[in-house]
Order: sequence, then structure tokens, then C-alpha cells
Amino acid sequence: MRISATSYSYIVSFCLGCLILFLSSKAKANFDLECYLKNNCENRWTSTTSNPSTGSQIKINPSTVPLDVGFGIESLFYKDSVDLAVVHGTGRVGAAISPSNSEETFFGPPGYENFNDFLERKGLAKKYPNQKYTLAGAMRLIEKNGSGLNAYSLKLGAMVKYNKLTGGVMPGIGLNGVLGAITFGGSVYKDQTQLNDPVTGGEPYQRFNYQVTTYNLGLFLSSLVIDYSHLTLSDPDATDTSQVDLFTVSLFVKKFILTAAKRTENSARPYYNYATDLIENKQIKEDYFGGVQYSINKNFMIGGFYNYYLVQDLSFSLTIFF
Repeated sequence: MRISATSYSYIVSFCLGCLILFLSSKAKANFDLECYLKNNCENRWTSTTSNPSTGSQIKINPSTVPLDVGFGIESLFYKDSVDLAVVHGTGRVGAAISPSNSEETFFGPPGYENFNDFLERKGLAKKYPNQKYTLAGAMRLIEKNGSGLNAYSLKLGAMVKYNKLTGGVMPGIGLNGVLGAITFGGSVYKDQTQLNDPVTGGEPYQRFNYQVTTYNLGLFLSSLVIDYSHLTLSDPDATDTSQVDLFTVSLFVKKFILTAAKRTENSARPYYNYATDLIENKQIKEDYFGGVQYSINKNFMIGGFYNYYLVQDLSFSLTIFF
């Protein structure tokens, strides 16, 4: 089920207005840092960003790997495919593995693609194909509970990405922290994409090596999280870079997490207009995201996302922690 980008922009604007009103009337200046660091005391998979998918976030910034004791499995369902992420934490350190890409997701970088593949995939609302595995680990460097700026925490993470088509191994590092009600983070990692021949679809055609750099800054006020993220994709063989700006708001209402986000991509890639099913040349491309997640208990969470795979369609999530 698709919703036009114009209609959805009105919905997001309305939701953001409601959240701001909620903030001005309900939010508190202080919050329980210990509960927040343990993911709002409701769901242990909520990280210090507004990205509703922890499995997606750890492939962008490895320091967001949850550290809580136990195992976690996140599954993202779209049509006949499933993207997985598995996490294990010991309390101080954590590790995660995922056989899924972060490219061409709402919160991830743009992807490299043959024009015909891009046109077909967008027209059929297909997700970007996976060709990588990510292994990530994180550890808490410092942590202090208190009030105001006396409360802080800092995590360090590292990851490697393995491309199953090229055999390439690419490293990355990241930081993620809390200072009072302020959240912040950043990462840098190498990446690689292999394209097949655009005519036969068989023999290797072209390989792209690039670097992704990110940073985010957010504010956590009671049950409201406001987050800004910036992502830059640098290709040494290209004359210009691709940049993505994300503005995300998440609201915790009892066992629900409501998320609305706007993505602005500045790149030379083509733009697929879903209203006309035509390709357009647009340097600035805007997309909108909406998500609803429900925490059944501390071990199970279900969710529904709109436009997570940037094809203006619905996907669903199931998270298990034990």
C-alpha cells in the first residue's frame, strides 16, 4: 500500500506539530539516565538515536550495539524477504552480526545501481539486494548516573563488513554517548559494492570503493527524542559526494514508540517519481518515514514501518530479546 509523498509530508508535519505541543506541555527537563541507557526501561533494543531499527543502526555506527546481558534477534519483513540482526551483550560489551545491507534504507546511505536495475526495482517496489555481512562490537568506556550534565555515558564501537561478491573486508569505527539530556555520536567506515553486467546480469561489471562518514546530535526529554543525523558518502573516483540529512522525532507512549522522520538526499543519482512512474533529474530528493512499534513485554516487540526501504511501501518488524 503506497501513500503519495505529498500526502505523507502533511501527515509528518502534523505529527511533528503534535510532538512539539506534547513537549511543551508534558516533557520534563530531567530523565532517569540509568533507565535511558538501558533503553527507556521498556525495550532493551532502543539505542541513543531515533533510528527505529537497531539492526540498521549498528551497520552504520557500531557503537550503538546494545550491551544488555542476553541475546537479541531483530527481523525486518518486506514482501518475501527478511533482514536479520543478531546481538549478544554481557553488560559491558556487546557484539552483533547481520547479513543485510544498510544502503537504500531510509536511515542509510545511497546505493550504487545500474540504471535498468534501479528503474525496475523502483517500479516493482523491490528492496535493494543484499551482498554484505556486518560484524560489529561495542564497549562502554565510561558511565556515571546523576542529574543534569553530571550524568553521562560513552561507548566505543568497531566493525568489519564482508562483501560476499568481491571477498573484500572493510573496517569501521564509531562513538556514541549521552551527556545529560544530549545524545551524540559519529562513525566512519569503508565500504564496497559490486555491480553485475547491466545487459547479461551475470559477469562482474563494475566495483565501487567508497567511505561513509556520519554524525548525529539529539535531545532526550522525558518520553520524547529529537535527533538530527548527517551522512556523507565519498567516492574517490567521483567528482562529488552524496549527502543525507535526517531529522527524526520519536515519542514513547506507554508501550508504544511512534516515529516520524524526513530524509533529504543531495546527490547526482536519478529520482523516481512514484506519482508518474518516471525518472527525473533532481539533485535534492526528499522522503518521509513513519513507524509504530509496540513492546509486548521486555522480550518481544513488533512494529510497522512506512518507506523504510525507500519504495513508499510497508514493512514489518519483530524483535526478540532473551
